[in-house]
Amino acid sequence: MAKKSRTYILQFVIGLDFFSGLWTVIGIDPQAVILNVLGNVVLPTILLLLSILGAYTKGRLPGLISVIVAYLAGVAILIGYMAAGRRLTKKLVGI
Repeated sequence: MAKKSRTYILQFVIGLDFFSGLWTVIGIDPQAVILNVLGNVVLPTILLLLSILGAYTKGRLPGLISVIVAYLAGVAILIGYMAAGRRLTKKLVGI
């Protein structure tokens, strides 16, 4: 019984309640932060994998190479745009 009580205290009281109170005081919603990060990372990765798969099934090696080169070109343009000190989010949302 003592082991179950210790596990309960560690997992629920400290793990959930303490950190929930800490996040509330700081003003961060960890669930929203995690979902935002996952949304920004997962969707482009899924789209990239689908385009690579589609290009390979339709065009084999030349199609695969063209998708990879296009992806790298997009990354290079974005890095160059951001290196110039411009903010991409303002242009995309119109602020």
